[in-house]
Order: sequence, then C-alpha cells, then structure tokens
Amino acid sequence: MRYIASAAATAVAASMLTGLGLAPSAAFGADPQPEMNAIDLAEISDSGIGIPGARDRSAAAESAAAQQSADQFSFLPSLLRAPAPGTNGTAALAQPLAHPASATGASAPDGGSQTDAIHGSASDITEDGRTIAALSDVVEPADDAPGIVGVVWRGAEDAEVEIRTRTGGEWSAWSGLDTDNDPEQPGASGTEPYSMAGMDAAQLRILGSTTPHEAKVLSIDPKRWSGDETAVEFNTPVTDGAAGASDAQAPAASGTATMAYAPGGAAAQTVAKDSGVKAPKIEHRKAWGAAKPKSDPAMTSKVQAAVVHHTDGSNDYTAEDVPAILRGIQHYHQQGRGWDDIGYNMLADKYGRLWEGRGGGLKKNPVGAHVVGYNQGSFGISVIGSYGTSAPPQATLDAVEHAIAWKLALSGVDAGGTTTLKGTKINVVSGHRDLGQTDCPGDAFYAKLPQMRKDIAEIQKNGGPVKKDPPKDEQKDKKKGEEKDSGLQPGASDRNA
Repeated sequence: MRYIASAAATAVAASMLTGLGLAPSAAFGADPQPEMNAIDLAEISDSGIGIPGARDRSAAAESAAAQQSADQFSFLPSLLRAPAPGTNGTAALAQPLAHPASATGASAPDGGSQTDAIHGSASDITEDGRTIAALSDVVEPADDAPGIVGVVWRGAEDAEVEIRTRTGGEWSAWSGLDTDNDPEQPGASGTEPYSMAGMDAAQLRILGSTTPHEAKVLSIDPKRWSGDETAVEFNTPVTDGAAGASDAQAPAASGTATMAYAPGGAAAQTVAKDSGVKAPKIEHRKAWGAAKPKSDPAMTSKVQAAVVHHTDGSNDYTAEDVPAILRGIQHYHQQGRGWDDIGYNMLADKYGRLWEGRGGGLKKNPVGAHVVGYNQGSFGISVIGSYGTSAPPQATLDAVEHAIAWKLALSGVDAGGTTTLKGTKINVVSGHRDLGQTDCPGDAFYAKLPQMRKDIAEIQKNGGPVKKDPPKDEQKDKKKGEEKDSGLQPGASDRNA
C-alpha cells in the first residue's frame, strides 16, 4: 500500500508540474543523462580517407566558387538562379578561420610549450592544394536523438577545422567550424558545437601541417526525454499564430498573421527602465532539462549590448528536437569544453520559441560565454541552426527582437544606439562577427540586423509589437500547406504521368 500511495503522489506531483509547463522528467531526474563519446583526431583515418569526397576542396575554395558563380549569373532573375555548388540551396558555407595552428616557443596553459603541444601527423592534400593534417572516420549520431559534434584540444593555439555531413546517403561540401577560444575562460580549446538533427553522419578534418595537442572529436547523444513534448507544448511561440503547439512539424513562418514591427524614427539615447516593454514568453531551464551550473555565475550590474548568434548546424529539426539540442549544446560546453554552463544567455528556435540558456535568472545579468573578450556587459542570444543563405523565419526574428527589446530595457539601454565594450565601439545590437573572426550569425541573418535594430527600438518606444501580415513568400508557403492539407496538391492530376 505504501508503494501505491507513493506512486499516486508521484503522479499527482508530475501532473502539477506539467500544469506549470515543467517537464516532470527534468524535475525528477527520471530520464537518462546525455552521453559523450571522445574520438582521437590526431592523424588521418585509413578508412576515412577512402570515403568519396574526403579530399574535396576546402571551405575557402568552395565559398570562393559559390561567390564566383553568384557573380557570374547575377544578371539573371532570382527565380532562374541555381543554388551555389555545395549549398543545396539551404546550408551555409562557413568561412575558414583566419588563424591556422602555429608552432612557437610560447608557454601553453598546460605547462608545456607550444612546440611540445603541437605534433606532426600524416598528411594528404585537398583538391585545392590544402594539407589535411587529420581526418576522422564517419561519425554517426544516435538513432533517436539529434546529435551534437565538435572538436576540442589542449593548448591555446587555434586550428582550422572543417565538417561535412551526410543526409539521405549524400555528402555535403566541406564547411568551416568556428573556434571560440577565450584565454579567460577555463577549459579546453575547441570549436562551436554542431547540431546534426536530421543528418545521417558527419566527417571532420583539420587543415594545416600539424594538429593541436590531444585533438578529439566529441560526439554528444543528448537522449530523448519523456517531457520534451510537454516542454514544447507549453512553450508557445512569442508571436501569436506563428506555429501552433500541436503543429510541431511545420515551420513557424507558415502561420497566419505574424507580429512584425514597423521601423521607427530616431530613438532617444536611453530608455526608461519602466518603459513598459513586457517580457516575452521564455521557457525556463527546467523545462528543457538543463544540468546545474558547476558554480554560481558571475553577474554584471548592467547589460550594455545584445550579441546575436546562430548555433551552427542543421536547420532540419522538429519542435520536439529542441530540448534535446539544448541539452546537447550544454553538455558539450560543460563536459567537453569544461565551462560552468551553456554559453548563451538565451536561445530561440525556428518556430519562434524562446528558451532560457545560462543560469542565474532571466531578470538578472549573468555573464555568458558566447563572445571572446566581450562577455562582460553583453547579452548573448542564439538562434538554433545555420543562416548563411537564408535568414530565420519572421516569427523567429520577431521573438529575438522582442527578447532583446525587453532585456535592454531592463538596463535602460536604447537598442538603436552605440556603446563601448572593452574599448571597442559597437552597435548596441551587434552580430557575433562584429566582435570576432567568425561568420556567425550567417550572412543572411546578419543582413537583417540593420532593420532589426530599428524594429527593436520601435518596440521599446511603443512598449510592444504592431500586428501586420507576414512577408509574401511566407504567405505562399502557407497557401501551399493548405493545398497539401486539402489534398489539392499542385500537379496532383498528373501524378501518374
């Protein structure tokens, strides 16, 4: 009888947590914790080099070819232009890092020297003449959860790391993985985590004549949790009508009307802390199963700037994938890089939902680990996915704008102005690339920032968004979706032709 009573009490407690929008599994710790597999990346894999495309041209050459192709056919109407080679029309081609690994006599953080920390390895050559210092075999994610991969090493040197992914049996072109090595941040050096949602496999390589000391590929299995679907259901998109909680597979952009913001005029240099900008819907850490921080976060008295990121990796994720992706990123940051917590202060998904990132309190100002050298006084918000050739859906842009408007208003900061961080004058709303050598948040997303600054300032001025229709291309997507749902798909009558 005691067991029955205990089970009943547990069920009631779980029901109460669900009613509050919290995942019961996260609260009770009933679900499996993420797992990490470390694979040495110090030389060229014999089986890996035999995979077709392993020696394909580098990301730098691929990007240059794509740009040349775009310039060559720039006179053609946009509808007639084919996707750039290797992009499949969607995936971004990241720019290579500007700092190849170097061998100097400087002291390394682990007590040795740079010369000792870097060792030679077998090499091969890419189609465009670059030396391959290390190449992995095929890295496959878990079957039932969106995997996270990245590369870490010991020592302060940078490395030029590239990744390609396999989807439906076909390999993508090689693209660069950004590094984020902060000498003030404890832990290992390494790349940004890469989400493999919807992908079959990945392969990674290091270009250059040498490899960093103890370089390893980390593959994270974040595990599926029983509360993931509940977390998504209760975390409604910030924009009304952007994506119904029950319509988890459809992009947020396919909704009816979206909450967009008309550009405003010149804004004041400061915003009153009681300006009336309401907090958007933001789901707390418990809902996605965040692990506890290793220590209490450092705090800053005021947020001076918002830095916009993308997480890098697949855009082909479902709403129910998002909590697992967040757990995977946090596990990579905490266990792979040795950080105290997930680096971003807040994250947004392509459905227009906002998620609390780094712990410490949404209304407080915990110092993140999202932009080397400029974490103090900045707020980092990252959109899950890659946005080099296409920007996030409007519902996601709206959510990011509302979040930034609210967060900056708490510190009385005008989103349309400029500020100085560590001696560098920047826009209050900046992209990651403005403060580091990276293509983050992607060309297409970065191009949206000028308009976003105006929109965010307008939100601060008016205290909230103005409702208007979504862009015409999103209305077309909605119409196509309605035709599909009704069974009247274009070409249905000649399907057997």
